[in-house]
Amino acid sequence: MNEFDKILNCQEEVSDSKLDLIVPAKGHIISEFGTRDILSAKNGKTTLPNHGGIDIANIEGTPIYSAGTGIVLDKPKSDIESPYGNYLIIDNNGRGWKSYLLYAHLKEASSLKIGDSVKQGDIIGLMGETGNSTGPHLHFEIRIDNKKKNPRDYINFGDKK
Repeated sequence: MNEFDKILNCQEEVSDSKLDLIVPAKGHIISEFGTRDILSAKNGKTTLPNHGGIDIANIEGTPIYSAGTGIVLDKPKSDIESPYGNYLIIDNNGRGWKSYLLYAHLKEASSLKIGDSVKQGDIIGLMGETGNSTGPHLHFEIRIDNKKKNPRDYINFGDKK
């Protein structure tokens, strides 16, 4: 098990009430949380297993904002280290690995360092297509007790879904 997997498998209970999060990027939601169907000319309709976050698409370089206040817990050493490409993991309100937000496919490695504090609304990166990506977008996850949570349960994306 690599270090990234160890981090994501950390388990401790925490209440998920009152996360008080904002939308992390402007754009269009192109992939919802949960099971999803993918259509392709070659293979037809394929159902993929649970998608652990929401994908927000826009042009490359669109600012990514910290959805909550916290501390940088992890970032890759290079964009080929993970299928997430360049990513940031930020705790939520001092809860550490008990409650954190993951921002993936950033255009370039963030200048933030592990241990840096961020405030809600701070620009933490730019939208990109690093890692396993088919175009510029932000893959955004909320994890509580190492369980992926639907971001729509915590954030009003303004699209009436």
